[in-house]
Amino acid sequence: GLPHLHSALGDPDPLVRARSARLLADRGERQARTGLQRLLRDRERRVREAAEQALEQLSRRPPPPLRVRVLGAFRLFRGDESVPETAWKRSAAKALLQYLVSQRPRMMPEEAILEALWPGAEADAAHTAFHAAVHALRKALEPHLDEARNSAYILGQKDRYGLNPRAECWVDAEEFARLAHLGKTYQQTGRIEEATRALLEADRLYAGNYLEESPHLEWAAADRERLRQIEIEVLLRLGD
Repeated sequence: GLPHLHSALGDPDPLVRARSARLLADRGERQARTGLQRLLRDRERRVREAAEQALEQLSRRPPPPLRVRVLGAFRLFRGDESVPETAWKRSAAKALLQYLVSQRPRMMPEEAILEALWPGAEADAAHTAFHAAVHALRKALEPHLDEARNSAYILGQKDRYGLNPRAECWVDAEEFARLAHLGKTYQQTGRIEEATRALLEADRLYAGNYLEESPHLEWAAADRERLRQIEIEVLLRLGD
Protein backbone atom coordinates (compact mmCIF):
# COMPACT_ATOMS: atom_id res chain seq x y z
CA GLY A 1 0.00 0.00 0.00
CA LEU A 2 0.95 3.69 -0.14
CA PRO A 3 2.08 3.96 3.51
CA HIS A 4 4.46 1.07 2.89
CA LEU A 5 5.86 2.75 -0.24
CA HIS A 6 6.40 6.02 1.62
CA SER A 7 8.21 4.28 4.49
CA ALA A 8 10.26 2.25 2.01
CA LEU A 9 11.97 5.46 0.87
CA GLY A 10 13.99 5.15 4.08
CA ASP A 11 14.75 1.43 3.73
CA PRO A 12 18.39 0.43 4.37
CA ASP A 13 18.48 -1.42 1.03
CA PRO A 14 19.25 1.03 -1.81
CA LEU A 15 17.42 -1.21 -4.31
CA VAL A 16 14.25 -0.90 -2.22
CA ARG A 17 14.66 2.89 -1.96
CA ALA A 18 15.14 3.25 -5.72
CA ARG A 19 12.23 0.93 -6.59
CA SER A 20 9.93 2.75 -4.15
CA ALA A 21 10.80 6.08 -5.77
CA ARG A 22 9.86 4.72 -9.19
CA LEU A 23 6.61 3.16 -7.95
CA LEU A 24 5.51 6.38 -6.24
CA ALA A 25 6.14 8.35 -9.42
CA ASP A 26 4.19 5.77 -11.46
CA ARG A 27 1.23 6.21 -9.10
CA GLY A 28 1.45 10.00 -9.26
CA GLU A 29 2.07 10.38 -5.53
CA ARG A 30 2.78 14.10 -5.19
CA GLN A 31 2.75 13.72 -1.40
CA ALA A 32 5.98 11.72 -1.79
CA ARG A 33 7.83 14.75 -3.13
CA THR A 34 9.46 15.64 0.22
CA GLY A 35 10.79 12.10 0.68
CA LEU A 36 12.01 11.96 -2.91
CA GLN A 37 13.85 15.25 -2.48
CA ARG A 38 15.70 13.79 0.47
CA LEU A 39 16.80 10.91 -1.74
CA LEU A 40 18.52 13.39 -4.05
CA ARG A 41 21.23 13.46 -1.34
CA ASP A 42 21.35 9.67 -0.97
CA ARG A 43 24.83 8.13 -0.79
CA GLU A 44 23.93 5.65 -3.57
CA ARG A 45 24.05 7.07 -7.08
CA ARG A 46 21.31 4.77 -8.42
CA VAL A 47 18.98 5.96 -5.65
CA ARG A 48 19.73 9.61 -6.46
CA GLU A 49 19.07 8.96 -10.15
CA ALA A 50 15.80 7.13 -9.39
CA ALA A 51 14.65 10.01 -7.18
CA GLU A 52 15.56 12.58 -9.82
CA GLN A 53 13.65 10.66 -12.50
CA ALA A 54 10.66 10.23 -10.17
CA LEU A 55 10.52 13.95 -9.40
CA GLU A 56 10.77 14.80 -13.09
CA GLN A 57 7.94 12.36 -13.85
CA LEU A 58 5.78 13.88 -11.11
CA SER A 59 6.41 17.41 -12.39
CA ARG A 60 4.98 16.45 -15.80
CA ARG A 61 1.74 15.06 -14.38
CA PRO A 62 -1.30 17.34 -14.38
CA PRO A 63 -2.30 18.39 -10.87
CA PRO A 64 -5.50 17.00 -9.34
CA PRO A 65 -8.52 18.97 -10.55
CA LEU A 66 -9.98 21.65 -8.31
CA ARG A 67 -13.69 21.84 -7.55
CA VAL A 68 -14.79 25.14 -6.08
CA ARG A 69 -18.19 25.76 -4.51
CA VAL A 70 -19.03 29.43 -4.11
CA LEU A 71 -22.83 29.19 -4.04
CA GLY A 72 -23.78 29.06 -0.39
CA ALA A 73 -20.97 27.96 1.93
CA PHE A 74 -17.51 28.10 0.32
CA ARG A 75 -15.92 24.70 -0.16
CA LEU A 76 -12.83 23.58 -2.02
CA PHE A 77 -11.87 20.10 -3.22
CA ARG A 78 -8.53 19.00 -4.64
CA GLY A 79 -9.24 15.82 -6.54
CA ASP A 80 -11.46 13.77 -4.24
CA GLU A 81 -10.01 15.41 -1.15
CA SER A 82 -11.74 18.26 0.66
CA VAL A 83 -9.33 21.05 1.58
CA PRO A 84 -9.94 21.51 5.32
CA GLU A 85 -10.45 24.84 7.01
CA THR A 86 -7.18 24.31 8.88
CA ALA A 87 -5.30 24.52 5.56
CA TRP A 88 -6.04 28.25 5.37
CA LYS A 89 -3.26 29.73 7.47
CA ARG A 90 -4.41 33.21 6.39
CA SER A 91 -7.99 34.25 5.70
CA ALA A 92 -6.61 36.50 2.96
CA ALA A 93 -5.39 33.38 1.12
CA LYS A 94 -8.94 32.06 0.87
CA ALA A 95 -10.22 35.48 -0.22
CA LEU A 96 -7.50 35.63 -2.87
CA LEU A 97 -8.53 32.27 -4.30
CA GLN A 98 -12.19 33.34 -4.37
CA TYR A 99 -11.24 36.51 -6.22
CA LEU A 100 -9.00 34.75 -8.76
CA VAL A 101 -11.70 32.13 -9.39
CA SER A 102 -14.19 34.92 -10.08
CA GLN A 103 -11.84 36.50 -12.62
CA ARG A 104 -10.69 33.44 -14.52
CA PRO A 105 -9.43 32.93 -17.14
CA ARG A 106 -8.00 36.44 -16.88
CA MET A 107 -4.64 37.17 -15.29
CA MET A 108 -5.25 40.09 -12.95
CA PRO A 109 -2.82 42.97 -12.33
CA GLU A 110 -1.51 43.05 -8.77
CA GLU A 111 -2.84 46.60 -8.44
CA ALA A 112 -6.40 45.46 -9.21
CA ILE A 113 -6.12 42.64 -6.66
CA LEU A 114 -4.90 45.05 -3.98
CA GLU A 115 -7.79 47.41 -4.67
CA ALA A 116 -10.31 44.56 -4.43
CA LEU A 117 -8.97 42.78 -1.35
CA TRP A 118 -7.25 45.56 0.59
CA PRO A 119 -9.27 48.67 -0.28
CA GLY A 120 -7.98 51.78 1.42
CA ALA A 121 -4.86 50.07 2.80
CA GLU A 122 -1.48 51.78 2.65
CA ALA A 123 0.35 50.62 -0.47
CA ASP A 124 3.37 48.97 1.16
CA ALA A 125 1.24 47.17 3.75
CA ALA A 126 -1.16 45.90 1.09
CA HIS A 127 1.74 44.72 -1.09
CA THR A 128 3.27 42.79 1.82
CA ALA A 129 -0.08 41.26 2.80
CA PHE A 130 -0.74 40.26 -0.80
CA HIS A 131 2.51 38.37 -1.25
CA ALA A 132 2.01 36.63 2.10
CA ALA A 133 -1.46 35.61 0.91
CA VAL A 134 -0.06 34.27 -2.40
CA HIS A 135 2.45 32.14 -0.50
CA ALA A 136 -0.23 30.87 1.92
CA LEU A 137 -2.60 30.09 -0.96
CA ARG A 138 0.00 28.08 -2.84
CA LYS A 139 0.74 26.06 0.32
CA ALA A 140 -2.98 25.51 0.99
CA LEU A 141 -3.48 24.13 -2.50
CA GLU A 142 -0.20 22.17 -2.56
CA PRO A 143 0.99 21.41 0.98
CA HIS A 144 4.05 19.56 -0.33
CA LEU A 145 5.08 22.26 -2.78
CA ASP A 146 8.82 22.83 -2.79
CA GLU A 147 9.74 26.51 -2.39
CA ALA A 148 11.89 26.26 -5.50
CA ARG A 149 9.04 25.06 -7.71
CA ASN A 150 6.18 26.95 -9.28
CA SER A 151 2.65 26.24 -8.20
CA ALA A 152 0.61 24.06 -10.56
CA TYR A 153 -2.50 26.11 -9.78
CA ILE A 154 -1.50 29.75 -9.19
CA LEU A 155 0.44 31.65 -11.84
CA GLY A 156 2.33 34.89 -11.35
CA GLN A 157 3.65 36.59 -14.47
CA LYS A 158 5.00 40.15 -14.53
CA ASP A 159 2.82 41.42 -11.68
CA ARG A 160 -0.24 39.58 -13.00
CA TYR A 161 -1.79 36.66 -11.14
CA GLY A 162 -4.43 34.08 -11.92
CA LEU A 163 -5.38 30.42 -12.01
CA ASN A 164 -3.30 28.24 -14.29
CA PRO A 165 -5.50 27.51 -17.34
CA ARG A 166 -3.78 24.12 -17.67
CA ALA A 167 -5.07 23.06 -14.26
CA GLU A 168 -8.61 21.69 -14.43
CA CYS A 169 -11.01 23.74 -12.30
CA TRP A 170 -14.79 23.25 -11.95
CA VAL A 171 -16.78 26.08 -10.34
CA ASP A 172 -20.39 25.55 -9.29
CA ALA A 173 -21.42 29.12 -10.21
CA GLU A 174 -20.15 28.66 -13.77
CA GLU A 175 -21.94 25.32 -14.13
CA PHE A 176 -25.11 26.83 -12.63
CA ALA A 177 -25.11 29.68 -15.17
CA ARG A 178 -24.39 27.25 -18.02
CA LEU A 179 -27.28 24.96 -17.06
CA ALA A 180 -29.66 27.89 -16.60
CA HIS A 181 -28.81 29.17 -20.08
CA LEU A 182 -29.14 25.67 -21.53
CA GLY A 183 -32.54 25.22 -19.90
CA LYS A 184 -33.71 28.56 -21.29
CA THR A 185 -32.53 27.62 -24.79
CA TYR A 186 -34.22 24.23 -24.62
CA GLN A 187 -37.46 25.81 -23.39
CA GLN A 188 -37.47 28.40 -26.17
CA THR A 189 -37.05 25.66 -28.80
CA GLY A 190 -39.79 23.45 -27.39
CA ARG A 191 -37.55 20.79 -25.87
CA ILE A 192 -39.47 20.85 -22.61
CA GLU A 193 -38.24 17.63 -21.00
CA GLU A 194 -34.59 18.54 -21.57
CA ALA A 195 -35.27 22.10 -20.38
CA THR A 196 -36.79 20.83 -17.15
CA ARG A 197 -33.82 18.56 -16.45
CA ALA A 198 -31.31 21.38 -17.01
CA LEU A 199 -33.29 23.88 -14.93
CA LEU A 200 -33.75 21.42 -12.05
CA GLU A 201 -30.02 20.70 -12.04
CA ALA A 202 -29.26 24.42 -12.07
CA ASP A 203 -31.62 24.96 -9.14
CA ARG A 204 -29.95 22.10 -7.27
CA LEU A 205 -26.56 23.76 -7.68
CA TYR A 206 -27.83 27.06 -6.30
CA ALA A 207 -27.16 26.19 -2.66
CA GLY A 208 -27.30 29.81 -1.52
CA ASN A 209 -26.15 33.29 -2.40
CA TYR A 210 -22.72 33.75 -3.93
CA LEU A 211 -20.09 33.64 -1.16
CA GLU A 212 -22.87 33.95 1.40
CA GLU A 213 -20.41 33.82 4.31
CA SER A 214 -18.91 37.12 3.09
CA PRO A 215 -21.96 39.23 2.18
CA HIS A 216 -20.15 42.58 2.33
CA LEU A 217 -17.44 41.96 -0.27
CA GLU A 218 -17.71 44.86 -2.69
CA TRP A 219 -15.92 43.07 -5.53
CA ALA A 220 -18.41 40.16 -5.29
CA ALA A 221 -21.59 42.29 -5.25
CA ALA A 222 -22.18 42.33 -9.01
CA ASP A 223 -21.71 38.56 -9.39
CA ARG A 224 -23.92 37.92 -6.36
CA GLU A 225 -26.77 39.94 -7.84
CA ARG A 226 -26.28 38.49 -11.35
CA LEU A 227 -26.44 34.91 -10.05
CA ARG A 228 -29.42 35.70 -7.83
CA GLN A 229 -31.32 37.05 -10.83
CA ILE A 230 -30.47 33.92 -12.81
CA GLU A 231 -31.87 31.76 -10.00
CA ILE A 232 -35.08 33.79 -9.96
CA GLU A 233 -35.43 33.24 -13.70
CA VAL A 234 -34.75 29.49 -13.25
CA LEU A 235 -37.54 29.23 -10.67
CA LEU A 236 -39.94 31.21 -12.88
CA ARG A 237 -39.22 28.96 -15.85
CA LEU A 238 -39.72 25.86 -13.71
CA GLY A 239 -43.07 27.27 -12.67
CA ASP A 240 -44.28 27.77 -16.25
